[in-house]
Amino acid sequence: MTSIQDIEAAVEQLAPEQRAQFRAWFAAFDSQEWDQQMEQDLDAGRLDWLADEAMADLVGIGTHAQYDQLLTK
Repeated sequence: MTSIQDIEAAVEQLAPEQRAQFRAWFAAFDSQEWDQQMEQDLDAGRLDWLADEAMADLVGIGTHAQYDQLLTK
């Protein structure tokens, strides 16, 4: 595998148009990786607390604990 320094040096040698293509490719690559992690976190329920907080704010409850109490009534 090429080292980070080798990759940096190669990117520095790219023409401006090639750097633009590389940036577009890397942004898509990075976004896809991030999307996959988000999907895994959603499926595992690791972001449920965030949705609960948003719903509590939306209905004017204010806190996650108060929203939970509302749901259990």
